[in-house]
Amino acid sequence: MPRSSSSTRKRRSTKTTGVPNPVRAAIGEALGTTHDGMPVSTIMTVDEVKRNISHLPEARVRQVLNQVLDRVPAVREVLSEELLSKPVATLPLSEWAGIYKVRSPELADEWPEECSGNLKFEAYPSSTSAHLWAHFNVGIISGVMRSISKPPTSVTEEILIEWRGRELGEQAMLVNEWNRGILVFLGEGKIQATIQGDEANYTFTGSLVPPGAQRTPVQQKRRVKAWKTEWRRYNWGNEDAEQRARIGRKVVLYLEESPFESDTSAGDHRREEAIDTAHFLMDDD
Repeated sequence: MPRSSSSTRKRRSTKTTGVPNPVRAAIGEALGTTHDGMPVSTIMTVDEVKRNISHLPEARVRQVLNQVLDRVPAVREVLSEELLSKPVATLPLSEWAGIYKVRSPELADEWPEECSGNLKFEAYPSSTSAHLWAHFNVGIISGVMRSISKPPTSVTEEILIEWRGRELGEQAMLVNEWNRGILVFLGEGKIQATIQGDEANYTFTGSLVPPGAQRTPVQQKRRVKAWKTEWRRYNWGNEDAEQRARIGRKVVLYLEESPFESDTSAGDHRREEAIDTAHFLMDDD
């Protein structure tokens, strides 16, 4: 019996350390999580590693892969083989830019009168393709989205966005710094999104309307220019002024926020701190 028990313990130990130590350590460090007060890298099984990876957002997956590659050069051959054998499908502008019909099950369930049926979403690149700009109306909220990086170039690429807008009931301005989302363009004119922030957290899916219902290139540029102006008027100063005006204390004179330093128009509006793209949404572990 003692020998059998020892054998059992040995088999369990082998399973627990089934991932090669350097790779497991790199993944554990990248995941930055602990279990029962112990570093993940010392206790994760192969199944646990796979389960953790399956819940990572795309930006975090890239971070993990880069750290593993830096710490374990031997994985370069495997990664090279995978990347070369399964090239990423490119995403032409015609398959993502334009007017969409979208639906949101969560919003329709919560606000059936305002949010059932086709909702509005429209997206285009800026004139220099530095950002994606979009406008949306989902029944209870409308506003503008701005990506924190360049527009999509490949199918299923995650585009991280911030949004500002209004609640359509009382017309309250919504400028919370956690108004964020992730857009995923699936190719062939299809989109899915996860949005969070003021008023509601929700998802939506949709597809581009037929070419005959789309805007001309000139109209698209005008739309983006108007959205930038709208974005810059959604700010804390104007939000406070509107609040005071509602109780008769002040007349609203809208002031535009200066452009971000990375906008098409050069500006000096800088973030107070960098965005952590690995934990972009509030529920990212």
